[in-house]
Amino acid sequence: MRHLEELRRQRRIPPAQCKYEGQAVRTDHEIQILTNLPKNVSARKVAEAYLQRWQIETAFYELDALFEG
Repeated sequence: MRHLEELRRQRRIPPAQCKYEGQAVRTDHEIQILTNLPKNVSARKVAEAYLQRWQIETAFYELDALFEG
């Protein structure tokens, strides 16, 4: 959240366009994702989309390693 606040201070993101939605999850770390999705998209949906995106990235990485190896 500090990064989001810094962007607001620098006026790179107008306050009206910023949304911070936190969700308690039992982990050893916190992940913050800035998105331009509509405000009605929940933090859980953003996290699910982010996970799917990294699964796709990992699959491409594995394919690349397979064809180069």
